[in-house]
Amino acid sequence: MKANNPNPSISCSLVHIVVYFFLATMMCFSTSSNFTGMDDSGYIFMDVLYFVVVTTLSVGYGDIHPRMTGSKLFTCLLVVLGHHILQSYIWGKLKAKFPHNLSELQRKIITGILALGAVLISIFGGMWGIYSLENGIIVNKKDYKLINATDSFYLSMMSLSTEGFGDFSFKTVRGRVFAV
Repeated sequence: MKANNPNPSISCSLVHIVVYFFLATMMCFSTSSNFTGMDDSGYIFMDVLYFVVVTTLSVGYGDIHPRMTGSKLFTCLLVVLGHHILQSYIWGKLKAKFPHNLSELQRKIITGILALGAVLISIFGGMWGIYSLENGIIVNKKDYKLINATDSFYLSMMSLSTEGFGDFSFKTVRGRVFAV
């Protein structure tokens, strides 16, 4: 007996996301020498995954970037395809879950509350993660600047707004895992 999927487009989009991240990570991993800022300390796969995620979400902290023409074009492709695939998944999920029997005013109120809640959770969750994970492991205090609450708020906001000026980025493996 065949099970009915209530929304096959969501499942299809989720498969596309997984395939996209897998292929993008493998492609970047195989050409990691074409990128500057990759760590040579044995965590190259984490650096590649970090690069793929922050590039797909258009944050781009500037700490890892392509230096060859092919890598630059591939990075542009990551941004375009990544946005399309993620937006398709999110839009399909929202359409499937949103109650259809609400009035227009109720929909607007619920949408506003959910949006505000998501933003606040993202900002303060990001601040906590940045502050606790980036300051958690400091090997050489002379060459390493501690991140204070203001800097963690700033980095959280720049990440959420997808600005990423390059003045702050994740330096530790734990911080990059959090960013992913």
